[in-house]
Amino acid sequence: MGSCRMRGPSNDLVRGRGHPWPALVARRDTLMLNPTRAAVLQRVPYPRSSTGLQGVPVDALLESRLGSAEVLVAAADVVIAVDVMTRAEIVVFGQAALFPVEFGGAHTSLLVLAVDLDLDSDEVEALATLVEFVKGDHDLPWELG
Repeated sequence: MGSCRMRGPSNDLVRGRGHPWPALVARRDTLMLNPTRAAVLQRVPYPRSSTGLQGVPVDALLESRLGSAEVLVAAADVVIAVDVMTRAEIVVFGQAALFPVEFGGAHTSLLVLAVDLDLDSDEVEALATLVEFVKGDHDLPWELG
């Protein structure tokens, strides 16, 4: 008699290859597809076009619903706050990584954590506090209370 084995998703699918949705979030034992949400950390080529980044909700990040907030911030080269109403972007951390691009004309690829929030609320301060806790500082142009 032959053996009958149940097969799970192929290794290529779990590793994110060969799947039509770029927002594939894969873990060793869990596969979660969400075609409407961008990946939490995005590899972005710089200099980049003016098209907006897809951010993750600030409450989901701070409540660790996307994984450990500290690990995500630590892994990011650049942390950007994206206003939910205007889509305006503010660099919360990563000016040093962007300096060679902006002033030296260098081309590079950076790991970006874009966070959707209301720039006119305390959410900016909460994100800056998290970034300062993890990275040791933030790059916001104003001092936060």
